[in-house]
Amino acid sequence: MPEDIKSILELTAMWARGYANHMKWNEEAKLKADMMRHMDRWGLVTTEEIRVECRSLGMREEDVQTICGMHARRLQGRRLVPPPSYKTFEYKH
Repeated sequence: MPEDIKSILELTAMWARGYANHMKWNEEAKLKADMMRHMDRWGLVTTEEIRVECRSLGMREEDVQTICGMHARRLQGRRLVPPPSYKTFEYKH
């Protein structure tokens, strides 16, 4: 798994732990925006690799399913639509 993707998942898990291990809506929005803008990077990993990494980071199953669902849809070529305020958000790759 590329280090940048691993770091993004680690950050997401860390922020979720701050909210009783529940990923907030804005963290989901950030992931959507980044997956739309950088599928060249997100496409280097499988959805199963993301699932394993999220679980190893201690994320709750609901959040793992949310992240993996977004990734799987994106791999199928579907668009993810983040809220307008996050549309241009991107993590440092």
